Amino acid sequence: MAVEVVAAALLSMALSAEPVDAGALAADPDAAAAAQADAGAADAPVAAPPKAKRVFKGERRAPVGLLNYLRKQTLGDWCAQGNWGAPAPMEASRFLELRGGSLLFFVQVPNYLCSSTNSAVPVVVTSKGEWKWGAPIDGLVTHLARSEDGTLWASTQWQIEGTYPALYRSKDGIAWKEVELPKERATTGPMEEMTTLCFGYQTVVVKIANSDDSAAPAVEVWSRERKGEQAAWAKEPKGVDGGCLPPQPTAEHWTRDAGDDDRVLFLKDAGKQVFSLPKLLRPR
Repeated sequence: MAVEVVAAALLSMALSAEPVDAGALAADPDAAAAAQADAGAADAPVAAPPKAKRVFKGERRAPVGLLNYLRKQTLGDWCAQGNWGAPAPMEASRFLELRGGSLLFFVQVPNYLCSSTNSAVPVVVTSKGEWKWGAPIDGLVTHLARSEDGTLWASTQWQIEGTYPALYRSKDGIAWKEVELPKERATTGPMEEMTTLCFGYQTVVVKIANSDDSAAPAVEVWSRERKGEQAAWAKEPKGVDGGCLPPQPTAEHWTRDAGDDDRVLFLKDAGKQVFSLPKLLRPR
């Protein structure tokens, strides 16, 4: 008899409780979390509310023309139009301040299997806030520097079915021309990389290594005159420390902020001017 009384009391309490308002819980994350705890699901994960995007007054976002150009460069032998159905990540980590205050950076387009990068588009934001861009260069940009005569230098790594370095130079940051590396170097192979790019007296100096496990490790240092299209490379027996000057500062007035936002930010003079590039490139 006592058991029947207890059961009746519990049933009465359950029927008298207020029903849960699903709409209210959806509108109030704190109420939803409390309801989960009351239901004995305190250990269940609760989705955090989305983080608010930072807003910058006068922010200048990448123009539509540039984004369309990046889409065009994404499509090709390694990324067919029919295979590109989801937003793909873009990178813009290498940047440098040009003489006169303009900004140069490289955008790594997602042209390998529509999801990763193997070419880079040079972009210049002028001191007047104008966007300009040039033809892509092959590979992932690994070094970006300026020699004291104002010439711009970049090295890249090709990274499909093996890896190998390449060297480029430019006068304006838009048009880049490849500088052929020494053909007789002993480092050529599927795991070759350029580990150092620096400058001697009127020369550019590179240190190249090969970490292929199937061969003896090879490391060589080469230099050549910075001027001249057909300047000859000379092997440096003393290594890269022999008179090699570090590159000049890459940025004096510009900073890069990749933060938690949906875009990469480039800020000039502590945020007096802000330019941005989306982290995802969406197919059309």
